[in-house]
Amino acid sequence: MTDYFATSNNIGSGHRFTFLANGDSYTILPGVTVARTDSGPAISFAGRTDVTLTVLGTMICSSGHYADGDRARVVIGPGGQIVGTAKSSANVMLVFAPPSSDGFFANAGLLTAPAMIGLRVGTTNFRGENTGTISAASPVMLGGNYGIGGGQFVNAGRIHANAFED
Repeated sequence: MTDYFATSNNIGSGHRFTFLANGDSYTILPGVTVARTDSGPAISFAGRTDVTLTVLGTMICSSGHYADGDRARVVIGPGGQIVGTAKSSANVMLVFAPPSSDGFFANAGLLTAPAMIGLRVGTTNFRGENTGTISAASPVMLGGNYGIGGGQFVNAGRIHANAFED
């Protein structure tokens, strides 16, 4: 279990961070940008369990962050933002996907994916809360075609769907 911190900008092709062990955490500090310049996710969860991604700065990429390990946690703090740049509504910015369970998502900042699905949940025992803003072509999809789903999503913030057509 290791705590990693992005203390300076990390911009380039490929994954910008990969969780190496169960229980690891990665925090993008305020004022720091972590961005992938080619297609795909900036962060690889690599199927690890009990990992936590905390975004207090900015994370930019085209798509596909799969929180695919049990008890994966993604937290966007106040002032933090995750930005999706893909131009296809078939892409998803953040996915809690099978076979994982017990995922957690909290947003007090901004999750924006103007031409994408913002948050997609297809796991059991998921808990999500939004006190910030989620803005996407399809902001939140619970269950979807995964055929499973369970848990709760509580919104006390803003969820905005735009009219994107590709």
